[in-house]
Amino acid sequence: MTDQQDEIRAMLVKIHQVMERLTKLTELTSGNQLLLSATDAAHCLGISRTLFYELMNRGQLPRPIRFGKRLLWSVMELKQWITAGCPTGDKWELIKKQRP
Repeated sequence: MTDQQDEIRAMLVKIHQVMERLTKLTELTSGNQLLLSATDAAHCLGISRTLFYELMNRGQLPRPIRFGKRLLWSVMELKQWITAGCPTGDKWELIKKQRP
């Protein structure tokens, strides 16, 4: 297999992973839910809640919204973040600022 074929295969795998995440997010939020708990957001991303919190603490996820004592994540922002390729938190903030 050539390097170009390997690159194409890797891109297809990444596209498939993004599509799976978006599908999970859409399925979970089909009831017009706007905000997700950490447990639900982790489920949508296909990761454990523990890993979700680790990524959050390292600044690798979009920032949550504080609602009273709860931390919640915007469904719309998670979808946009996934579509953008799941950039780190700092990169995601820059991307958001560049959008109209």
